[in-house]
Amino acid sequence: MAASHRPLSKSESDDSQYTAVIAFLARYRILLGIFVPVCLLVVRIVLDRVYVPVGGMTASYAMNVSYVQTGIHFLILTALCWPWTGYGDALLLSVSSGSVLVVFGCLKTLLTSGWGVSTLLWYIPFMIVFAGVVFMLAPFLLMSVFIWVRRRYWPIYEDGCCFNCGYDLTGNVSGTCPECGHASEDHQGAIAKS
Repeated sequence: MAASHRPLSKSESDDSQYTAVIAFLARYRILLGIFVPVCLLVVRIVLDRVYVPVGGMTASYAMNVSYVQTGIHFLILTALCWPWTGYGDALLLSVSSGSVLVVFGCLKTLLTSGWGVSTLLWYIPFMIVFAGVVFMLAPFLLMSVFIWVRRRYWPIYEDGCCFNCGYDLTGNVSGTCPECGHASEDHQGAIAKS
């Protein structure tokens, strides 16, 4: 028997689009976490080659550009992290993204700096440790705060659970949660689904 196809209502269409975006982010989050810093690095390299400030390429200009790049990186990673609630996902995303930045940063320094071997021998390990802290630990901490807020103020409970505390309401016919005492018509909907 063929399924009948009917047009989706506005709310059903919005829900299905939201679900599709969340599914895409969940499936490709690590690839997006790697793609974002690569794009930022490519833009940075192109801008360094194309745009030369009036006073020349100074250390303060390079640091200001790095601050902007780091801020954009943090915001995008946090936005990628928002739909889920797992700390493991946030750690995996920050480590994969930070590793790409560390590797590309070291390669860029080796290829474009023109520094001597003695300078590179102390600079590269310093850069690996510093970039590891900045580009792996800091985004993980920022994402952890957002995950905590998401879990604390917008928890997601399975069907058949209390919408207030998450208590399993299977078999409950009173419409009141025995755990928190929350009474709502929503409980009737949860009970009907179970």
